[in-house]
Formats: sequence, C-alpha cells, structure tokens
Amino acid sequence: MPIRHRCDTRRMAFLLVAGLCLLSGCSKSGQPGGGPSSTSVPSVGGQGKTQAPQMMRPQEARSGLFVYRMPLEALRPIQDSIVVDVSGTVGQGMLGHVHDLRSDEDLHFSLDAPALQTPLVCELMNARSQPPDADTDKEYWPQTLSPLFSNGAVTVRGVFRIWPDHASTTQEQASEGTPTSNPPHVAEIHPISGIGQGRQWIDTRANIAPITFEGREYAYKDPGRWGDMMSHTISAQTVSYQGRDYLEIQTPQIGFNYWRLKLQIVDPVANVPGGHRFTARVVTPTRVYTEPVRCFTVAGTQADREAATQQPGQETPVVAIGRYDLAKLLQAGGYQGPPPVELCVFGINPPNLPEAGNGEEAGRSSFRRRRGIESFSTSPPAQAPETAAPTLPAGSEANAPYIGNRRSHVYHSADAPDLPAPRNRVYFSSRQEAEAAGYRPAGDVH
Repeated sequence: MPIRHRCDTRRMAFLLVAGLCLLSGCSKSGQPGGGPSSTSVPSVGGQGKTQAPQMMRPQEARSGLFVYRMPLEALRPIQDSIVVDVSGTVGQGMLGHVHDLRSDEDLHFSLDAPALQTPLVCELMNARSQPPDADTDKEYWPQTLSPLFSNGAVTVRGVFRIWPDHASTTQEQASEGTPTSNPPHVAEIHPISGIGQGRQWIDTRANIAPITFEGREYAYKDPGRWGDMMSHTISAQTVSYQGRDYLEIQTPQIGFNYWRLKLQIVDPVANVPGGHRFTARVVTPTRVYTEPVRCFTVAGTQADREAATQQPGQETPVVAIGRYDLAKLLQAGGYQGPPPVELCVFGINPPNLPEAGNGEEAGRSSFRRRRGIESFSTSPPAQAPETAAPTLPAGSEANAPYIGNRRSHVYHSADAPDLPAPRNRVYFSSRQEAEAAGYRPAGDVH
C-alpha cells in the first residue's frame, strides 16, 4: 500500500512511527525453512486495531537532530531478539540492484508491511558472491526474488536494526536501482537470514559472512573511527500520544555501518534463542573502551559456530554491523549519551584480503565450496605475525623506498600509483626488511 506523508517543507525532522505486523504462520514451533528461533514483531494497537498510527513530523528539537517515535508495544517484545519475522509486500520498483564490492555488495528492497507507516528496508549481504551462481551472474538475486515478490506477501526474517544512516535522501539512495528500493529510513531487517512465501523458503544465512568477492574484501570502517562515532549524543524517552506510549529518539544522522574490530570478550558466551550472545570491549589501535558492548551472532552462520569457542579475556578480530541497543533505549528513566551500540558479529577471525579497488593483485579468496554453498573455513586463515613499524630515522618516511599495507601485508614501491591509505601504511628501507616482516611484493615492486 502506498506510504502516506504530511509534508512540511519548513522542517527537516523525520518522524518514524513504526508498527510492525504480527507474522501469521511462522510461530517458533513451525518456522519455514527450519531456520533458527525467531520472534514475530507484534502489531500495533492490540486485537481488532489494524490501523497503525499516522506518521507525524513535529518540530525538530535542535539543528541536525532527527526525531523518531515508535510504539512501545512493537519494540518491547523484541528488545532482546536476535532475529525477527516481518511479513509484507514488495511492490513494483521496491527491489533494487546488487551493489558492487566497493559499495558493500548488498541488495536492498523496501518491504511494505501492513501496519507500517514508514519504509522498512531489508538488506541481503554478499549478494554478489553467495550462492556460487551469484558469483557469475549479477542478476541472480533480482531474478530469483522478483517472481516471489510479484506473487503477494512474503515473510522476511533477520536482524531488526534501528540505525540512522539513511534518515534523509542521499545521492546513494537516488542512484539505487529504483527510487523506492532504499528510501529515507531508520528501520531495517539487516542482515536478512531468510525470505519465504507459503511453502517456499530461501535460507540466506550463508550470506551473513565477511564481505568478499574474487579475493578482495569490502573496505570496512577503520577501528580508529570508533571514537568519532561515539562522539555523537542521542537521547530516548517514553512519550504519550493519543492514548498510546511511544519511544521517542532524538539522534543525528550517523553512518558507520560495517566494522573490522578487535573485541575483548568480557563474559562467557551464552547460547540463546536465535544464536549466541556475549559482551565485549572494543579494542582500537590506541585504546580499549571500558564500556562493554552487547554482541550477538545469528544461528546457522559460520560466525555463530565460532562464537561458541570464545573465552572471557580473549581478544578476537571480528567484522560486525551495529544497531541501537533497544534494551538501553527502553530502560526506565530514558537514555541520554553516546550511541548505545549493539554489534551483530558476522565474521570471527575474518580473512585479511586486499580491499576492493586499491589496485593490488588479488587471486581467489580462501573459501571453499560445498554442496553448492560457499562458506568460510572454520579455522582462521594463515596470517603473517603482527609486526611493529620499522624503526626508520625520524622524518625519513617520505624517503622510504617501499610502503606496506598493514591489513593485506603487501608492499609496494613508494612511487606506485595505488598505495594504501595513509593510516594503513608501514615503511620499509629495503625489500629484505619488508619480506622479513612477513610482507609480500605487489606487482608494481621494482
């Protein structure tokens, strides 16, 4: 059904009043596809009230802040859920195209749920490389999903995520396959673990994995930027409107989607419905953040299998995507402070590959094919040991003849056209020094 808006061109605040529908036919005891335990998002308004509250746009609180309101009755039951089920339709023009690896390799589509007054964007990870057929055919997923979407309502299962990285229209959204496949939004199912209709179920848990394609990887956010993200301030409180209670969030627009981080495990990993949970401290090159972050993995993924082996005190490299921690937003007395991040970990000890588009020779990534499904090996790939930067004389970095990439452990001649980003550079005085430190030469070395 079309999405209705009340336009007010004088204000930039976007209010999302989201009531998510109760999924019929997907109870925990009888789930399509035999997937992991999930929680159905309840409808808004109670029994007999199918009309969702109309979206409103109040005056923004301060310049640069967006205001969102979501019904408490829709959020409280899912505040600790790893995966949820939502049903709705994907209309004409709501299915986008597959992004290339440099963008993130996602496929977006906008789900019009019956009780939803603002777009819910669903994002399929690794749509360019998983399953193997998608490796050679970029239209694999659009062609697979289009018949399903044109046949009526579907069920989408995955991680319900609130994150304000697309609160307003951007050039990226305008260039998406269609204008409505990735509209301005704050609510997502991301990542998707399954899509179904009737007896048909497409299990996409294998897609929830490190983002790679043909031996290269996505350029994740540098862990040194964690402090930049945490420098923002958001607030949340309970408000009442027309007899209903809402969670009101005031937040700036924030990016920082996919991260490569190191986590220091705080407590024993717990096996819970839908996956595993644990808390951890984020470790960056300059500090260990003392405030623990709630983390989780999705059942049926490689990361979930490896999560069970993690021990308190262990420091583990991961790749992850953040969302607002609903439990903190919904706590008594409200919330005010830095973004209350909760991490969905989709890779543990991920491969360390050249980034997309940096001009380095790649080769194929170290994953295996089995029974038609690509998945990463359970054991971490062999990596060169961590080494400190060479002790060149002060101020001589500009004259170093060779420059290495800390992440890929590849080194280049200093005059090469495609050098790593400055934050990833290591300087060497000779080829012997670079190779003794575990680095291999790029094709441009002379």
